[in-house]
Amino acid sequence: MSINSNYTNSLIPSSDMNKAVIQIIGGNTEGAIARFKKLGLGDEQLEKIRKLIQQINPTPNTISPDELKVKITDQINTPQEVLDISEKLSNLEIAEYQVPVIPDDKLVEIFASYDVGKEMSGVAGVCSDWKTNIVPLICIQQLNYKQTLSIRELAIYQKRLGIDFSDFDSIFCHCRNLIGVDFSEAFKEINSKEQQDEILAILSSAKKFCPKLISLNLKNCYAVEINVLNYIKCNFQGLTYLNLSACTRSFGSIQGIVIGLNKLVFLDVSSTMIGNDDIIAIANNCPNLKELNVYDSCGYFATGPVNDESIVYLSQKCKSLNRLILDNCKITDLSLNALAENCKSLTFLFYYGCFLVTEDGFDNLKLNLPDLIISSNFEDVIGKRVHVMSSDTESSDDLDHNFAGNFDYYDSSDDDAGNGYYSGDEFGYDYDGCSEY
Repeated sequence: MSINSNYTNSLIPSSDMNKAVIQIIGGNTEGAIARFKKLGLGDEQLEKIRKLIQQINPTPNTISPDELKVKITDQINTPQEVLDISEKLSNLEIAEYQVPVIPDDKLVEIFASYDVGKEMSGVAGVCSDWKTNIVPLICIQQLNYKQTLSIRELAIYQKRLGIDFSDFDSIFCHCRNLIGVDFSEAFKEINSKEQQDEILAILSSAKKFCPKLISLNLKNCYAVEINVLNYIKCNFQGLTYLNLSACTRSFGSIQGIVIGLNKLVFLDVSSTMIGNDDIIAIANNCPNLKELNVYDSCGYFATGPVNDESIVYLSQKCKSLNRLILDNCKITDLSLNALAENCKSLTFLFYYGCFLVTEDGFDNLKLNLPDLIISSNFEDVIGKRVHVMSSDTESSDDLDHNFAGNFDYYDSSDDDAGNGYYSGDEFGYDYDGCSEY
């Protein structure tokens, strides 16, 4: 077995090497060893050369001087651990030494938990067979078990499977267990018909192939317009989670979309435009609501601020409220008293810019709801995002103690943003880790 050395050239000057090689081929092994020793080679290197000579038994008829020089150079410069392995392999019968072949299904099982981005690039880079055959099998298995899918992941799966970026059916047809699609931060061109059409195409594929879908996150999707909201209202009436934060500034659009969404548990309409009529519409159509976020929606942009009329009505209709996030509302203690009386499950209340409420109202809240957390600290609501963790048939015991529902809170600083994103020009968003492999 030949050894290809990656180390420096031989320590022996070429003239001395030539003389030593002639001595070895001529049968004067000890003379050659003595010459190498005089040149400063150590006992270990001399022993390597001696073993080599014994192994190949060089004669003028079996090896050329140039070939022998290469072998001696490799012996001198190759690490001992490599030589040990080489010696073991040379003692094996070729028929007995075969590289084990791992079945495709075992490879898929081994790499099934790998991230489809960077980690899967490493798998695809092993060989062309893995890139062409194994990686697609892994991706399909991942999609079969996937519960949430982001637009970034969608693009990477399309690339891994060699699917055109406009073909969403070929991805969602494998997503029978999907319960959530995360559009957040993906479509950010205002008034872009192209991006609206792409959102609708994705929603259409998800509707066609994902019967368990209960969650849509469209946070910061500025391209969302009324046509997208109407499509959601008409085709996803089983939603329990809907995040429309900052994705529409059309006053009255929220009032229209909640009609028919009577299974909603979570609704985020922060940084939109909310008025009394919208809150009343939410209360009338979403009796199971546990969290409502209207931060940065009720004041300056709306035609009229939210006041006691709508918040009192909300407390009467949505008695399972667990978290309520208000901002710049013209509410008084009347609203606080109504929440204390009607919403016995309320554990978190955020208020900011609600200058008409008094300490008496808050004291009454705490008296009736001793576990209630009341906050006006921006850090309690800014920089937080919500992802669906499980379907509503699963236990919520392990979820965040701040919200007794099917959603888990985590800081956006935990996201993998900025880790070497590649451009996804087809959608106007970025996705990471999908290299040329």
